[in-house]
Amino acid sequence: MLEKMYDLIQVGVAINFLSEDVIPISNQEDLNSGRYFFFKPEEVLGWCRQICRRYILRHDYHLGDFTVFLLK
Repeated sequence: MLEKMYDLIQVGVAINFLSEDVIPISNQEDLNSGRYFFFKPEEVLGWCRQICRRYILRHDYHLGDFTVFLLK
């Protein structure tokens, strides 16, 4: 999906993820429900590096979120 999004953009795209860093403080019921999918920022960056050379990771604005910007 990231690769397809990158192929379609003219300037850039932002993709938001739930961070695995929030798991220790999350409600156990929410974690077991299957409603949420958590990601490791370093794993997502690995995917981004395979797609493009210009990207930005923001993991400083909310404990449970991070956003990756892919730029053309």
